[in-house]
Parts: sequence; C-alpha cells; structure tokens
Amino acid sequence: MDRVRAVRFGVKSLQHLETFAGQSYDEIEDNPMSTVVIGIKGAKVLFSPMETVERKETDWKLRRPKNEFWMDLKNTVDILSGRPKVQHHWSSRARGESLTQ
Repeated sequence: MDRVRAVRFGVKSLQHLETFAGQSYDEIEDNPMSTVVIGIKGAKVLFSPMETVERKETDWKLRRPKNEFWMDLKNTVDILSGRPKVQHHWSSRARGESLTQ
C-alpha cells in the first residue's frame, strides 16, 4: 500500500508542477500554490500552500500540527495494547495544561 501511495503522490506532484509550465518566474512566485505540501486529508490527496500550513496548521512552539486527529485515538490504542498509563509531556502541553497538574 505504501508503494502505491508513493507512486500516486509522485504522479500528482508531477501533474501539479506541469500546471506551471509556460508561466513566468514572477507569475509562479506570486502564486501561493507554487510552494505546497502534498498530503492526505480525509480520503483525498491534496496540496496545501506552505503559507497556510505555516500560519494556520502548525504549532511552532511544540513543532507539531495544531490538529492531530490521531491523538483522540491514543487512549484506545494504549488500552488495546496493554500499555500502562503514562503522562506524556507533549500531550499535556498540546492541551494547554502544565506538567505539574
């Protein structure tokens, strides 16, 4: 599955680059879609402008995404795997709690 996804990302990336063919340097530089990150949101492969990712989607202090959908599943995974309860420093700070609570 990972190889299939990698090929899909590669093809989509090249198709995206081809959309800039014939444009001037200034046109490309002014287009926010000229610097993007490819990723999966839901069931779709999407390009997100770096400007948006940096400004709206990244917690630079914690160096993590602001919206980590998989963190809601962490308790379930811990229970199913038999992992003992451990307070993670990054999960507390991400929720705005101090480590001494």
